[in-house]
Amino acid sequence: MKSLAFAKTYAEKCMTGLGQGMVRIFLEGAASEVEGKCDEASERHRLYLENAPCILNVGSKVHQCNKIIAAVLEVARDADIKQRIPQSCCFVSDYEDCVVSALSECGKGAMDYGKTVIEGYAGDLLHSVCRKWRHGSTQCRSLPKLKPHESPKYKTLLPPLVEVLQTLA
Repeated sequence: MKSLAFAKTYAEKCMTGLGQGMVRIFLEGAASEVEGKCDEASERHRLYLENAPCILNVGSKVHQCNKIIAAVLEVARDADIKQRIPQSCCFVSDYEDCVVSALSECGKGAMDYGKTVIEGYAGDLLHSVCRKWRHGSTQCRSLPKLKPHESPKYKTLLPPLVEVLQTLA
């Protein structure tokens, strides 16, 4: 939770406008997911405990998905300013597919749990900023396919996501 608090402080002090608001929405989703896992009375906690053992076994595959999205967001960050948001949004479904595939050996419950976690973290962002650019849409198919950076600067998606969302400032 300390890292989320730090990120929220960064967004408040160093960002402006719509980009700041979108980062706040993402961070609120992340905080809600984390809090849900920790609340022993919640359904999220039960689902987390139910799925965690197998997810830990395939964790390296999930981490690889996280590295790929961070690397793709870095490429999107460097794209033409008008293409940054569309290209980032179009790749999110590829990310979800990657996570679900990584969790497939854990069964349908873990796959559904993975989708729920992604929705918890990014659902509000996906349903607002990304509503026009959904995986498989005409808009996404018309964009060039992004190849991840070979040696990305970040191993997590938050810094390049913040940089992409700054486009909305």
